[in-house]
Amino acid sequence: MRPDPTTEWPVDSPRQRLLDWLARARCAWSVANTDPVERPDERLVADGAVGGTPIRLVHDALDRPDHVRVVCPLGALPRGDVVPLLRLLLQANLQASLAGETQVLGLDPGSDTVCLTDELSLQPDGEDLFRLGLFHLADQPLRGREGRLLPTAA
Repeated sequence: MRPDPTTEWPVDSPRQRLLDWLARARCAWSVANTDPVERPDERLVADGAVGGTPIRLVHDALDRPDHVRVVCPLGALPRGDVVPLLRLLLQANLQASLAGETQVLGLDPGSDTVCLTDELSLQPDGEDLFRLGLFHLADQPLRGREGRLLPTAA
């Protein structure tokens, strides 16, 4: 039987902080671990929603336990010539990386959905920054639909 990832965590652990912070931010979530070998007590993959925007949380208790990776789908890759959009995605990734950002734009290989990911800290005094980062990510699909996420192709 696989252990429940929501129980038996020390009060001061990063995993328990993540669960507490999600509850206080009123973010519904459920375990989404799909690999039968994956142990949710070590690596939690959870699907949730922030203000109606779907997100995926990935927390690894063994590798960088003081951080959580948040994945936010921005929308489907458009049909037709995608080279201009892919060029923008790669340029945005490079600019973010050179600026020291932890955000990464990518393409979900299973659905061709463009996703924005970021790594948020779970440090004990970081709940406000965590919530700010979480809600910022959840706002990005709307910004993308309004044409405010990426610069237009030249």
